[in-house]
Amino acid sequence: ARPLQMEDKSPWYAQVTAVCLPIVLEGATILTLVYWPLIHRADLIGWPAGQIMRHGINLILILLDVTLSAAPLPLLHVVFPVAYAFVFLAWSLIYHAAGIRRDCECPDGVSTLDCEELSNENFGDSCANIYDFLSWHYPGVAAAYFVGIFMIAVIFHVLYHTMITLLRRCQRLQGDGTGTATGSCTHLRAELSLARISPDAGPAWIKHHASSPAVAHDRAWLALRALCALFTVAIVVEIFAGSNNPLEPIYLTTWTNVMALPYFFCATYATYAAQRDRSRADNVDGAVKPAGTIGNGTANTA
Repeated sequence: ARPLQMEDKSPWYAQVTAVCLPIVLEGATILTLVYWPLIHRADLIGWPAGQIMRHGINLILILLDVTLSAAPLPLLHVVFPVAYAFVFLAWSLIYHAAGIRRDCECPDGVSTLDCEELSNENFGDSCANIYDFLSWHYPGVAAAYFVGIFMIAVIFHVLYHTMITLLRRCQRLQGDGTGTATGSCTHLRAELSLARISPDAGPAWIKHHASSPAVAHDRAWLALRALCALFTVAIVVEIFAGSNNPLEPIYLTTWTNVMALPYFFCATYATYAAQRDRSRADNVDGAVKPAGTIGNGTANTA
């Protein structure tokens, strides 16, 4: 038995990371794919850096983290992005029922049920929907969009689950204890120490967060996650401080970028805590190792 027992149950910050991961990953993916073809008006606002940060850089950050991490994406965790979509569905209905209006640009300069033409200036009109394509004045169309969003969320979760599962298998070192990897993925840094990600390296959350299969040094992995967290802070600050729109909180884009904050900060702290706890356990193991044993704990009979 290990002299220092590490809890098998994941701490709260590792659990928050696991819940937020599919929400942020699939949310950022869907937002990026939907925003540029359906919502962005290049003829009116051009290509501002803020929109690229909100609908592009955020996706790059989460994809980078997922690719380098050792954490899995369980298939059953699809319930989290689906629940997230249901919450936004409920919010869109509340928004519609409350009669909240936002500055917008009426299509073709013509008033509709959702858009009141007020001015010839850009975004000088008044709209009763959160997004132009999401109107509860046409419930059948709005419901169809939400069904499509739910289906896309499930499809992307299955795709990401499959890709991440294959990637984790490819990253796992299947050695014989000598540090030599076998199988089809020897090109993925087979020289990394087996002890860093081996099956007996401690509780699952320690293995998922302490080390990256693709980053040689644990401290570099911790620094990279902290840097992603700081970039996420910059994106959220830009959303609220770089915009004159008081209704920024109504948008799914804002929700998803804000959700990235607990993900990256909890992931960063989980990495720090996992490295700390593993180091403490290793130090205690080394301190109580009986005299006359060698590195792996076997008796030295020489």
